[in-house]
Amino acid sequence: MPLDVSKAPATASPLWIIALFIALSEATAGVAAITTNGSTRLIFACFAVSFPVAVFVVFVWLLIRHAPNLYAPGQYSSDITPEIYRTGIGVGISQAQSLFFARAVAETVVPPPGEHSGGEDRDAVVAQVAQRFEAAVAESSVTVSLARLKPGAERLQIPVTEGTRVDSLLDAIYFALEPAVKPFTYEQTWVLIDERGTEYSDMGTEWARRRNLPRDSRPIADVGIVPGSQLTAVAKGIAARRHAFFRGQTDGLVNELRAKLRSDGVEVEDVDVRQRPRLLAREGDEAYGLYVIPGRPGANDDWVGLAKAASERLEADRGLTITPVLALDSQPTVHLQKMAAASHVIVIWLQNGVLHRAPWMSPNEDAEALR
Repeated sequence: MPLDVSKAPATASPLWIIALFIALSEATAGVAAITTNGSTRLIFACFAVSFPVAVFVVFVWLLIRHAPNLYAPGQYSSDITPEIYRTGIGVGISQAQSLFFARAVAETVVPPPGEHSGGEDRDAVVAQVAQRFEAAVAESSVTVSLARLKPGAERLQIPVTEGTRVDSLLDAIYFALEPAVKPFTYEQTWVLIDERGTEYSDMGTEWARRRNLPRDSRPIADVGIVPGSQLTAVAKGIAARRHAFFRGQTDGLVNELRAKLRSDGVEVEDVDVRQRPRLLAREGDEAYGLYVIPGRPGANDDWVGLAKAASERLEADRGLTITPVLALDSQPTVHLQKMAAASHVIVIWLQNGVLHRAPWMSPNEDAEALR
């Protein structure tokens, strides 16, 4: 429970002030309507009827837009601040909350030390269960990095399905970004970009206004956002520059890979769909989905997970078995290679015109390429 309810009766909150104000106003208007005559009585009678309606409308607006302001500072507990509460009612969960839930679930499902009969150490089992829980949450959520617009803000995980509406997703992100961005300014002052720098600009309030619609109620899948997507909220101008730079790098690497694969006798096909591998390579009966990303991943970038999820979506589209391949422009770190091995994702890289670790290469060819 985010509020310290034990302090509610002793702490004057805005709710008490609103209630007292309404009661005093209605009592005054009622007395005035009784003790006056003619048009003055009519005025007070109309006021007594219309005033509660107006207050109710304003109260609903506050409840929807500024719910944390309805509670006094003393009603928040020491570990739940108004900022954390605002994030909580905005549907999404922070990274710290995700870790907390994962640990809580793991502690619940793993038997206590006296009942744990397995040979494994209980702490190791708890850590493994928590890790799987976190992975399951990430795969069924859209993860949004907020730090570019709100320095210090944690990454936000928003549980979604492919049928989640665009306006619901943007509302959750806005509540987490507030007051760094103004309401109804998506596409005007800020936008979302994916890990490739692609800008999701044709959606939100502006998209709805251009079509005389009250809101953008399309499913997020219609704009290319799916569960497991990793997005970043950035200022409008920054998004355009970053997208242009990253797109140039990515297109260059895709062209090099396509040419190299064809020169090696590998059948290759372009996949021009968001959240899918950029290239589909075929060698005999095997199909490989090449998820192409230049550069090096950041501390919070799960490129391995993105490559795996992208190939799974392409599998569903094409109805065939596709091996996920993460294609880079430089040698990956040992940590990234271990993550890929654990997720059964192949990592290849094209450096100085030489392709490394391609699954269709013979061991001798690969050893020669690495020299």
